[in-house]
Amino acid sequence: LPKPSSKEATPAQLEQRVKFMITVGFLKPIAALVNYGFRSVAGRSTGFNVAVSRILSQGITGTYPDYEIDYSKVLFSEGSLSIPSGHAVSSLEPGEVQFSWLDNSGSGLANATDKAIVLIYNPAKSQFHFNLEGSARSSRSHVATLPEFSGDEVQCWMAFQTADGKAISTSVYVGSVGVS
Repeated sequence: LPKPSSKEATPAQLEQRVKFMITVGFLKPIAALVNYGFRSVAGRSTGFNVAVSRILSQGITGTYPDYEIDYSKVLFSEGSLSIPSGHAVSSLEPGEVQFSWLDNSGSGLANATDKAIVLIYNPAKSQFHFNLEGSARSSRSHVATLPEFSGDEVQCWMAFQTADGKAISTSVYVGSVGVS
């Protein structure tokens, strides 16, 4: 184990520590999801470490010490399956978040039976919701029922996985929406 240093941290070290703390704090509740989502590219590392690295290099905005996560740059998965196209998010019914997409089955590796994976983050409550067994690609929509998020703005991402769970797409940021 490393020994504590008697030297004072440099400004660059302090900045990196804050970025790391924000990133790990954000990802920790979804560690199982990112480990699953990055399993095909993790190699000898873990999916969690890959996700941390990606956010540290691309997904932090602001200046020290006021850093924030840039939600549009966050990924929870990476893979060869075709990504969702024409994706959108809305909330027309109280406590519901509806994801929609175009059925691009037959394009690349996309199949009608691929299952949607949705990720929803509520910054006001620091809570996540995700579903690994969402609707089929051919259904063109998936509804998440989250009455506890009513009145809050949430950040949303999605990806697809094959019906057998062996392949996954790179996740996409769908956007933010105020939950009715």
